[in-house]
Parts: sequence; structure tokens; C-alpha cells
Amino acid sequence: MAKYIVRSSPTMEPPKYLVDSGEMLRIDGRYVSPFMADQWPSAGDLELDDSQYAAFRAALTKEFAIVQGPPGTGKTFLGLRVVRALLQNTNQWWHGGGGPILVVCLTNHALDQFMEGILHLLRELEPGNPDPGLVRVGGRSKSKELEEFSLARRRATAAKLHQQDRFQRQAKNRAWRMVKTHESERSDLQTEYMELDTKRLAAVS
Repeated sequence: MAKYIVRSSPTMEPPKYLVDSGEMLRIDGRYVSPFMADQWPSAGDLELDDSQYAAFRAALTKEFAIVQGPPGTGKTFLGLRVVRALLQNTNQWWHGGGGPILVVCLTNHALDQFMEGILHLLRELEPGNPDPGLVRVGGRSKSKELEEFSLARRRATAAKLHQQDRFQRQAKNRAWRMVKTHESERSDLQTEYMELDTKRLAAVS
């Protein structure tokens, strides 16, 4: 971002993952070449007005995009449409070395609303997935829906799983030692039996 905010670069580059992959984008079930305007669904098809449509395309095809407007102009709605498009194209940016989607809001209420919207998208796009990979950072969330995704809850769950894993490793180690002990005892018994059998045969002869 320093390239555009600090150094004020006049050239807006496309996101690296689009340049590197050269693949099509999936937009609401339709595959389009991201840099060919005539292939995109229309604003009406996407249920966007003209300014939202321009912002939507810019957010997906530019390395840096700012969407601003007064309350009630659909910024949250548009942001969720952009996230939806990104989630439908994870093969483009996630596997190519991209990181997670980071959402930062001015207020906890705004963040809760946006995160709930993302959660609904994840449940729609990945039905049955027990862990959609969502993390709500900060302890002032008032959303019941996001409780299980709080960072504190995630840490507690991870610690519990780590403890369970440790117990499982310990149990496996104990079982392994018991098997080795039994194998050693069996080997000793076989050796003793062979020695006794050898002595018996010598006595008979």
C-alpha cells in the first residue's frame, strides 16, 4: 500500500495473483476474463448500481482500491460481494502464496456485522464444513453468532486439541514400549526353549 499511499504512484497495477495465474475469474457462476470488460456480467445482472459496479470491478482487478460513500450507499453490501467473489476464486490467490482475508473496521459493531456476513457466505459456499476458518480478533464482540470464532475460543480449542494429541502420543508410546517389552520377553523365552531343547537332545544321544 505504501506504493500508492506514501509514494503516490499514478499507475494502478492489477493484483499479482491475477497477473501470475492468467486464469478466468468466477463471478456468480460465470467465468470471465478479468481484464476484458465485455465479458463481465452487467451491473443489472449483479444487482448493483453503476457506482457499485465500478467499485466491484476495481476491487477485484486493481492491486489497491478505495470505496467510499455516505451511510446507506451499500459499502458493506458491496464489501461482502467482493469477499464472495474472492471466496469463489480461492484457487487464484490462496494457493498462489496469498494470505488470509483481513477485515479491519472502525467499530466493533461494524466488524461484527461484516464478520457475520462472511460467516453466512462461508456456510453457503461450503455447506457442512465444521470449521470455516474464521477468527474474530478482539474481546468486545457482542455477536452470539461469532462467539465460537473468537480468538480466545480458538486458542482454548487449539490448546485442548494439543493436549489431546499429547495424550494420544503418550498412549502410543506406552503401547509401543509394551509391544517391545513383550517381543523381548518372547525372544528370551524362545532362546531359553532352544537351549533346553538342545540339552535334551544331547542327553538322549
